[in-house]
Amino acid sequence: EALFSHWPTFLSYVLGFLVLFTMWYSYHATGQYVEGTNAFIVWNHGFTMAWVALMPFGVALLAENLSTPNRKWGVFYFGICLFGQYWTSLIQVALMRFKFEINFTPDLPVPAEVWRKFMPIFFTLTSIVGIVIVGISLINPWVALAGYAIFILGNTRPVKSLGRLGKTFERFA
Repeated sequence: EALFSHWPTFLSYVLGFLVLFTMWYSYHATGQYVEGTNAFIVWNHGFTMAWVALMPFGVALLAENLSTPNRKWGVFYFGICLFGQYWTSLIQVALMRFKFEINFTPDLPVPAEVWRKFMPIFFTLTSIVGIVIVGISLINPWVALAGYAIFILGNTRPVKSLGRLGKTFERFA
């Protein structure tokens, strides 16, 4: 009963933990295929770290406002923290004229050229999904929260997703 009375805090903590876990897991799962470093990678990691550092703020706002009339703002700011990494990555790739100049190891599950071609598309689609769901939070925060949860759960298996994406990308290449 005591835990149930604090359900917004507990739910926010679980969502925040899953976001941070999936960011870390994805970083390590995909990073193992990157060979060397360059300015793009360093800046991308810096921006990602900034969004990781903001996530506790988004979680706190979500927990504080989820059971109040201001819930839409808590859900909105949590969504900003959730999708911000993708938006900054898209801006970064756009500034580089959508050239994804990263060297990959030979064991990348996808041919490197195919991966370079489709990563900007992936960033764009994920950014659009984020804009739509965050926008929905201002109309119906519960629907947006469900969308966030689906997105977060979809990111819990980056290795399997990478293989699946690779097969899809190869069909369209």
